[in-house]
Amino acid sequence: MEFLPDHVVARTPDLLAWWTPAAVRPVFFRAGSELEGISGKRFPHPALLFVVRSNVLYVRALFATQRPRSDSKLAAAPYWNIDSNGAVCAGTMRVPKSLTVTSIAAWQQAFFQSEFTHPGGGRLTKRRGGTAALWKSLAGKRRFAQSTLVELETLNQYLKKLEAGT
Repeated sequence: MEFLPDHVVARTPDLLAWWTPAAVRPVFFRAGSELEGISGKRFPHPALLFVVRSNVLYVRALFATQRPRSDSKLAAAPYWNIDSNGAVCAGTMRVPKSLTVTSIAAWQQAFFQSEFTHPGGGRLTKRRGGTAALWKSLAGKRRFAQSTLVELETLNQYLKKLEAGT
């Protein structure tokens, strides 16, 4: 038996989705990248939706720091190492071996403590200059600029798409 905490949004045998509120956290960028000079600094992050399916981590941004509902609009997560579908390129991540509620903290830690190495695919931010310009502008700030988020699908649409494997 597994009890589900409030931050878990959805759970199937093959998929686990949860959200985390907006927060200020450090971000690490690869040495030699255009963001090397701001690596390790603290940045504001939007509220995020994390989904693990088939041992792949997916991330989307949320417009509000509250538990999303099925009709909540999601946005592209404006991070390096993420493709337009929200899939995270694992790179230096230490990916947990399990997909349980107790592994949520380890999945989040793996994401935030990894080294972001390269820009992702697709349009991940409205900020002129893309994700590199966005992170440069956020260094040392206290609040994430919600106006830079690119609106996508609803939570329900996204989870159905991931569950179908598309």
